[in-house]
Amino acid sequence: GEIIFRQGDSADCLYVINAGEVEVIQDAGETETILARLGPGEYFGEMALLSNAPRNATIRAATDLEALTIHRDDFMSLHGSIPALRQSLEEAMERRTAKE
Repeated sequence: GEIIFRQGDSADCLYVINAGEVEVIQDAGETETILARLGPGEYFGEMALLSNAPRNATIRAATDLEALTIHRDDFMSLHGSIPALRQSLEEAMERRTAKE
């Protein structure tokens, strides 16, 4: 149930889930909608880093969670130097944006 970050927070890193699951939550005042549940091998937090915008969803641990964090500077370096990674992240961002 721990909140990893909240909708509206500034972005400082990307998270890659090694073990456990998180819920992606859209907050609308008193109402929350669970948009997705992510598990091992999946990642979150890239959208705000790529768009340089505030977080567009809240992420809450659904189980015990073990995740790798990649801080903004390292993420941007990897994103800029590995074309396949850049393409994969941008495609994921487009898919996730289309679901909203």
